[in-house]
Amino acid sequence: MRIEYYAGGRKRRITLAEPTARRAAPMSPPTAEAATVIPTATMSVGGARTAELAWLRAEFGITTVTEGSHGKVLLAAPAGATDPIRLVARAATALVERGLVESAQPNFSRLMAPPPAPGAAAATQWG
Repeated sequence: MRIEYYAGGRKRRITLAEPTARRAAPMSPPTAEAATVIPTATMSVGGARTAELAWLRAEFGITTVTEGSHGKVLLAAPAGATDPIRLVARAATALVERGLVESAQPNFSRLMAPPPAPGAAAATQWG
């Protein structure tokens, strides 16, 4: 699955593994070099007015989850959406292209690998 969104004023494109009918998309475990990125069915919008949020609801069925600080709003795809990840990506792109918000992008979760256990030398490091 390929999705587009805006971040930092630039259009970004990423490719995600396609889920199958029986199981969710395969997920590789995080490594020390790279995090595992998990797309969610939510999006973050900054500087949106009530009219823009109403437009998102009318055009895409997107609903408000919560309002945060500094004018940020967390929105979610409708529960019955067939492809909620792609829906929020399209909604975020369309909202930025309208030019009336500061930012709009899909929400991703990142899994980081835990740091390696310290070696024996670390035990005597401070004394």
